Amino acid sequence: MKNSSLSQDDLAFFISLYRCQSLSVCAQKLGLSISGASRTLSHLREVFGNTLFQRNRDGLIPTAEARELYPKIVKLLHDYDELFHPLVFDPKTAKRRIRVLCADFGATFILGRVIPRILEKAPLLDFEIQPIENDLVGKLKSGDAEFGIFPTENDVPGLSSCVIYESRYRYVVRKGHPLEAIYATQGYLTPEDLHAYGFVSGAVPPGAGVDLSYLGDTSRINQSGVAKISTPYITSMPILISGTDLVGALPENLIWQSQRQTLPIVPLCPVFGETVHRPHLIWHERDDDDPLMQWIRALFVHTFKQQA
Repeated sequence: MKNSSLSQDDLAFFISLYRCQSLSVCAQKLGLSISGASRTLSHLREVFGNTLFQRNRDGLIPTAEARELYPKIVKLLHDYDELFHPLVFDPKTAKRRIRVLCADFGATFILGRVIPRILEKAPLLDFEIQPIENDLVGKLKSGDAEFGIFPTENDVPGLSSCVIYESRYRYVVRKGHPLEAIYATQGYLTPEDLHAYGFVSGAVPPGAGVDLSYLGDTSRINQSGVAKISTPYITSMPILISGTDLVGALPENLIWQSQRQTLPIVPLCPVFGETVHRPHLIWHERDDDDPLMQWIRALFVHTFKQQA
């Protein structure tokens, strides 16, 4: 082979001539004149140092060298097209394992709603839900997980996030609790009203690598100042509250869900300071432009916008 340049059009000409085995038909398909097609064939023969096609009564028949070149040139043009014209993303054919780090609330209340919708449109995906027991930030940065779900507003270098939904916190007690009557009579509660009771408090999983300092002073939520029960399992809080005189602070959407499950709990006033539950979907910035990851993130947000 001579050290001479070949264009994409030259290679496309070779493939077309190989398939139709007629110079005139090839020229017509590619919009070339016969003389132009002849010049291209001569250039190919010069570059490869081979006749490539032998003329007989049936047309231009590929030589052994041309038959050897054909699959290589087809692959070369295919790779070139993919390089400059990426395949359109289709969720039906997407095949990948998606690992999500989250606490119990994220697994039940968020993933329980989103994953069925994702699998309906992308049935070849696999999901692995992992607890937030170690460094959430580290796992996302190392590629050991694709997503994390956590109510943090702290900016972490290298990570991106979006808010899944917003839900206001309210104080919650069991049905028949003395605070229920006080709230019904007054229409509000004071810190003094809450001081007589212990508190069920949600705890951040140890080593999560993120914090909830954006919520401010925890006494703004726990006005009693006494956490009788501290649990990392947020979905257990309605059950713990329903069987004790303890007070809790829960997002409104978890309260309504618990009531639909006939748990005997009663929402009271919003938490002092209008604290809002904002779970974030968190991912590494390397996946910002990944079509599959973009599609999954959009479904997370869209699912809860529809249910707002």
